[in-house]
Amino acid sequence: MFVLPRAQIRVSSVSRSPFKANLTSLSINGECIEVIVGKKNHREEFYLHERLFMSHSGFLKRAHIIRRGEKSTIILPEYDSSTFQLYVVMTYTGFLATKDLPEEWQSLVDVYILAEWLEDKWAKNRVVDAMHSFVREHIPRAVGFTAEGSQTKDHISVASLVSLYAGTPAGSPARKLVVELFADNGTEGWLVRGGDLLPREFLFDVTHRLLQKRPSVIFGNMLDRPSSHYHETSEGETDRDCKSTTKNVEAAGEKPAFTGALFGKAPTPPLFNFSNGAEAKT
Repeated sequence: MFVLPRAQIRVSSVSRSPFKANLTSLSINGECIEVIVGKKNHREEFYLHERLFMSHSGFLKRAHIIRRGEKSTIILPEYDSSTFQLYVVMTYTGFLATKDLPEEWQSLVDVYILAEWLEDKWAKNRVVDAMHSFVREHIPRAVGFTAEGSQTKDHISVASLVSLYAGTPAGSPARKLVVELFADNGTEGWLVRGGDLLPREFLFDVTHRLLQKRPSVIFGNMLDRPSSHYHETSEGETDRDCKSTTKNVEAAGEKPAFTGALFGKAPTPPLFNFSNGAEAKT
């Protein structure tokens, strides 16, 4: 599988030249599977090369095995066809065609949630690379989050945080990225504006991270870290193995950073479980 510099993963959907270069290196022989995406009145059909997508998605592979001997059709009614289109193009080319979209961050969150459901670790890591590129471009250091929170208001909405937390498990690397972004660069403006709409888990995670950081500056700033800091690793793969894929990024000036314990293999459980509006200590 080809590896692209992190800064190049986000491209315009009207640009065709990057796609051609990588399509020529793909092996797309063999049978196709049909995937129908969307609700009844807004369904769209996709015909995907079986070998390529089975190697990426654990969910598609299992669904295909169950239907072996029958017509290979998989239906995903709960997802939007435009989000699935972004996922398909990324799988074939390595690029996310999101740069000219009106709500790019929300689109990246939607693709990440889809990749989470499809159990596609490669896709999740690619989307994290795109998220990392996005925040470095739109939320530069020193400007960061103004008192009014204009940077987040324009780019990272409360709705995107709600959907990210609803569509990912505790310990998700994408959650880790946004938590460290807000802990490192946030001010009271975004908190006041978001109010009760912000996910409780998100507020707990940001608070936990701030309490971890308070005694020391060893944690650094998430804007200095390579995107591989937020990758998922396979069993037996070390952090060093993961970082070896980002030499081109580090050569551009990004710094390795200390890895905190908040989002390790055994995430710290919340102090309270919230159920039906009641609080109960665990």
